[in-house]
Amino acid sequence: VPSQHTSQVVSSSKIPISCIASATTTVAPAATTTQTVAAAATTTQIVATTTNAPVTTVSSLSGSVTYRQLPAGCTGSGCRYKLVGTVNPVKKVVEFEWTTDLGTNKWLALGVSNDQLMPNTDVIMGYWDGSKVVMSDRYAVQNSLPGLDRDQSQTTNISGSQTGGVTTIRFSRDCTSSDADDISLEGSHYLLFAYGPVVASTPSQHNFRVASLNKISISCGTSSTTTQSTGATTLPPVTTATSTSTTTSSQSAPFTYHSNPAGCTGSSCIYKLVGTVNYARQVVEFEWTTRMGADNWLALGVSNDMFMANTDVIMGYWDGTQVVMSDRFAIAYSLPPVDSDQSQTTDVSGSVSGGVTTIKFSRACTSSDPQDISLEGSHYLIFAYGVVLASVPSQHTSQVVSSSKIPISCIASATTTVAPAA
Repeated sequence: VPSQHTSQVVSSSKIPISCIASATTTVAPAATTTQTVAAAATTTQIVATTTNAPVTTVSSLSGSVTYRQLPAGCTGSGCRYKLVGTVNPVKKVVEFEWTTDLGTNKWLALGVSNDQLMPNTDVIMGYWDGSKVVMSDRYAVQNSLPGLDRDQSQTTNISGSQTGGVTTIRFSRDCTSSDADDISLEGSHYLLFAYGPVVASTPSQHNFRVASLNKISISCGTSSTTTQSTGATTLPPVTTATSTSTTTSSQSAPFTYHSNPAGCTGSSCIYKLVGTVNYARQVVEFEWTTRMGADNWLALGVSNDMFMANTDVIMGYWDGTQVVMSDRFAIAYSLPPVDSDQSQTTDVSGSVSGGVTTIKFSRACTSSDPQDISLEGSHYLIFAYGVVLASVPSQHTSQVVSSSKIPISCIASATTTVAPAA
């Protein structure tokens, strides 16, 4: 019996996939690097971060699109998790291929969801057991191991291999599913990407989980020109079209690093984090807003990789009368212990008005605490929230990790570049 996932990732927007062949198919990929991939005899796909690259397609297949890769730009044995999809408009399916260097008895999962949370998510899970692929179609009703669908017929063409330390798993999924337990790929959905270990033929809790920050649109309808936008491996700014802001001599313009839902304001925000660099004070001034109310914690993680372990964590919540703030460092997949030095997080204040909780704080650009990771430089950012029970933060309800490192510069200049995460 597969146990709870070790990792889960949701795409930040719904991903469009078109199963209708046309003379030209436009694909707006979300890869963090630029690369050219030969998809077929006359098919070329340009993967880029800032433009919608036209793709010439053959009559039977679309170009291959990388929906998620860890680390970004990885190939072969350098990939911890990579998912590539190709639309077959004749069969009306999306042909997927996972590659991983995790080895035997390590499960991979793709989730399709109408929000960024695990409950009510359609899950496709597979792993190599040493001799064959073990594949399952599941549906998550809560934050635990998703139950098996009664209908397993929507996931087809299953095959796999293991060679040179690389496990490859291939499968196809109908664009529009007839299973009531499935969420059809057609339309716009969040995508979740996760992996974890299998113990005694039972998948255990995920080691890694990422959710897309926006919905990914997939179109399987008829049109002369169809659009596919992956959005799975980049973190675009929410409030700006580019990542360059004009600064004054004292501070940068504010940037939204993450908002859930994307583009939310006021009481529509479950989680929103905005930051402003104060060059004179050498701090980043942050502001959280949330509609979740008292005793719901918010956290910002700063990490040199995409994992919870060895992550600097800033956590805060409104207890009904005041802000409770703490600087922590995660050493494992459990509640991070409080740092001995709490002086690096300053200017703490908060309020509740009109159902919106606001928490403000500042963090030194360069920390003198050995348990902190300085904001200056490029790091992965982790955004999470959960509930507080008896004054103790419980396990997160949601966690999103940036798919690339986010640069933050605390040096004033005529133009200072800050790349927001969502």
